[in-house]
Amino acid sequence: MRFARKSGYAAAGLVVVSALALAGCASSSPEPAASTPSGDLEIGAVDLAAAGCPADIRIQTDWNPESEHGHLYQLVGAGYTVDSDEKSVTGPLMASGEYTGVDVTILSGGPATGFTQPNAQMYNDPSIFLAYVGTDEAIAHSGDLPTVGVFAPLQKDPQMLMWDPETYPNVTGIADLGTEGVTIRVFPG
Repeated sequence: MRFARKSGYAAAGLVVVSALALAGCASSSPEPAASTPSGDLEIGAVDLAAAGCPADIRIQTDWNPESEHGHLYQLVGAGYTVDSDEKSVTGPLMASGEYTGVDVTILSGGPATGFTQPNAQMYNDPSIFLAYVGTDEAIAHSGDLPTVGVFAPLQKDPQMLMWDPETYPNVTGIADLGTEGVTIRVFPG
């Protein structure tokens, strides 16, 4: 139960941060609403359409749908559609169970984009409003694909080191890897 409560807080925090970020999409001439899966829903307390946001907030992820993206899928309301060609899901963007007046599309990354980094996808496709960009990628591409961080979806990075305990029986922690002469592979970003 404790995990569910923390997930709820994380989802609520994402909605608030997203609403604040999306508030910046206001313009003097809002785009006309398109036909969407949210059709007849009543807009709740947070009205992103009135703020001038696009009718569809498109978010590019960094991989196939996975648990690290759970907070995004909590934003999608009932009546969503799955596009197997685009590798995406689109539905009404919800905040605290209420419709916000716009839809959200979550785009799969990794193999779905030919392993193109999300920041490059965002530059190549102007319809993408937000993208998953890790701090290491943001720094590495600050010159050619600059991005601005909006929120950190995780408190801790799930990257890790692993080793075979049969090959390295004296290794019980990360510090031991250096004393055992273990080669650690890193990939340029």
